Amino acid sequence: MADPNETRDVSDDNPEVVNRFTAVMSEHLKMAQTTDTDLSNIKEDKAVKQRFRELGYLD
Repeated sequence: MADPNETRDVSDDNPEVVNRFTAVMSEHLKMAQTTDTDLSNIKEDKAVKQRFRELGYLD
């Protein structure tokens, strides 16, 4: 069954995917926490912000 709007939680049906994703995200977060890069001077790109809005990531 297709779910293009991702309205159905399928995590219980796919525990192996959830476990793999959780492990990847845990590693990513560890790496991100060790980064000392200051990103406060990054300027917001209006085109990127608009694309995020189109994708549903921003209101």
